[in-house]
Amino acid sequence: MKDKKRSSIFAARTGLDTNQSKELAAKDDTAEKINRLQESIETSAKNMVKTAILIGDLLNVKKGELKHGDFLPWIESNLTISRFTASRYMKLYENRDRLNVARVQHLREALALLSENKIEKEINPDKTINISVVYKEWKTTKRRLTNSERQSLQDLIEKKLGLEKRKITNLQKDLSELKKN
Repeated sequence: MKDKKRSSIFAARTGLDTNQSKELAAKDDTAEKINRLQESIETSAKNMVKTAILIGDLLNVKKGELKHGDFLPWIESNLTISRFTASRYMKLYENRDRLNVARVQHLREALALLSENKIEKEINPDKTINISVVYKEWKTTKRRLTNSERQSLQDLIEKKLGLEKRKITNLQKDLSELKKN
């Protein structure tokens, strides 16, 4: 009985040329290459987090070596990454124990995990605030504002409100003049 089953399993099938199946098996080199490349992509993604943490470590060391105020100019003149990216890498390094690299497989995942706890910290942040950008972000995301952002935003809104009130006053005057004529 077993021999019958085996022969039925391995017997030639309608529409399947046994020579063709041998050719397909021989062409599996392509499948092997694809599988190896896919594995490489997945490994690269995992290594991305590890590499970012290593870069963060190097950045922390370099920052410690430089005089106060020299770190940002060093980044801008020596690196191809922005200071924002450098800040993110340093944050990854500082929180490397929390990331549990085996669990976090992508850089985006790692950064999202860290930002969930609102530990956002920029290295030597620029003291000037682009309040228009902050205002748009706040309107769309209702994110928490720093005290300086909140004060700057209040000033901006009061300024805009004052301009709009003047416009309304001028329009009311124009309307009054039109009604008199």
